[in-house]
Amino acid sequence: VYGYVDLLKLDSRPILPSIQAPVLVLVAGQPYGPGALETMKKQYESLPNKSFAFAADSKHYLMMDQPEWFHQQLTSFIAQ
Repeated sequence: VYGYVDLLKLDSRPILPSIQAPVLVLVAGQPYGPGALETMKKQYESLPNKSFAFAADSKHYLMMDQPEWFHQQLTSFIAQ
């Protein structure tokens, strides 16, 4: 429990500018809709080499909600 609480309190935003690797941020749209994507864009604004993919009809576990979409996003990103 303590480890999980520590994880919830961890704010990694200060180290984002130092990450040089390309990052794909997968965003689930439910239950917040497009606002979820806008929130993620704000949270990751200092990450230099990022791209976003939005799964409008998915919840938290988008890899289970839309496995084909997840696979396509991941393989396209890795191919770059």
